[in-house]
Amino acid sequence: MSSTLARTISLAALLALAVPAGAHAFDRDQWRGSTSDDGGWRLDCDAPACVPGSLVTFTVKPPHAVADLATYEATLAHPAPEFARRGITVATGPVRRSVIGRFVLYRATRTLTLPDGRRQIGPMGVLVGDDLSLSLFSLSPDPAAAERNFTGVATWLARHPPKPGGQR
Repeated sequence: MSSTLARTISLAALLALAVPAGAHAFDRDQWRGSTSDDGGWRLDCDAPACVPGSLVTFTVKPPHAVADLATYEATLAHPAPEFARRGITVATGPVRRSVIGRFVLYRATRTLTLPDGRRQIGPMGVLVGDDLSLSLFSLSPDPAAAERNFTGVATWLARHPPKPGGQR
């Protein structure tokens, strides 16, 4: 079985699990999932509850991918060079730390100002665990929806983490 097919099947299994109570706006039936060759997972939603055009991406990382709040802040201080090459200005708000189950969540809100002046605002963060970590980013035409979607997916992933390597 190809690795792309295996990731797609794993994503289907991940999305097929029951959504826990209190998982905010995340309703698996409203989201479509796909994976990329680099191991990233993308969830798209066009339902009114999550605001049409919303997306959340996440990537499985090694355990303890971030040691502490200061380490994550330092990581965010150096946005990907691709942003500058594309004329995108990046501003990142303060990092907050919280705990969801066995995971520590470091999150911040990032504002991307595109060359045409449009702004995209969305939360980003990393769930840090003993078995794996998950890097997440959420965008939506509505910044409040991006926050709700991020919180819902992060909470759901913390309660139902994929196994290391992205397998369920």
